[in-house]
Amino acid sequence: GWWSQNKIPSAQRYRRFAVLVPAHNEGMVLAPLLESLRVQNYPRNCYKVFVSCDNCTDDTADVALAHGAEALIRTDTTKNGKTWNVRWALTQIPMEEYDALAMFDADNLVEPVFLERMNDYMEQHPEAEAIQGVLDVKNPDDNWLTRSYALAYWFTNRFWQLARGLWGLSCTLGGTGLVIREATLRRIGWNLESLTEDLEMSTRIILSGSRVHWNDHAIIYDEKPQDLKISIKQRTRWMQGHYWVCWHYGWKALA
Repeated sequence: GWWSQNKIPSAQRYRRFAVLVPAHNEGMVLAPLLESLRVQNYPRNCYKVFVSCDNCTDDTADVALAHGAEALIRTDTTKNGKTWNVRWALTQIPMEEYDALAMFDADNLVEPVFLERMNDYMEQHPEAEAIQGVLDVKNPDDNWLTRSYALAYWFTNRFWQLARGLWGLSCTLGGTGLVIREATLRRIGWNLESLTEDLEMSTRIILSGSRVHWNDHAIIYDEKPQDLKISIKQRTRWMQGHYWVCWHYGWKALA
């Protein structure tokens, strides 16, 4: 992790990205993300933003439409949560028209060169089926909790994700700021079930004989919770997902 990733040459062609934002009542925070996607340093006809509105009771869909995104309206209340929302959204997006899927959370901000840098990486590494970008923190100075999150993410980015990437080992998808090739979605599918769909997808990719790549030049900013109770609830849900993935896929790895 002490060494930096080499600069990636500019790509010779532009790939087409389907950009997915899973959302549930995110009208208050969605606009800045969509604006950061609108001003990407990338040809506008080479990417399209889809906001999957999962049983929203606020103006999430209206905000999406106002900022040039396509609003996908999900009304199924039998299976809630991001995992099922993404799974449904991918049945609504014509992925055959795109080279890859990029995914972000509704409260993120995206660097203007994110898609450009991902496109460069995909050309430089045609074997890369899934690529994770840098997950920086949007609000590190709010309070002691967000500072703790920031320190943890900065360390993980550098000494776990980047280090593994430089060694040719698999990184881990982070749930946002990621790109997956359309061919990989077709090959592996997105019929995920756990509370941590990012870890489950990473596991499936590794078990299929591939790996998750790390792109140190594509950066997004993720908002961290300021309230300890919310943080504990979020982390508990993540750990439940981690254990689920361990029990369901661990025996396959050992085999």
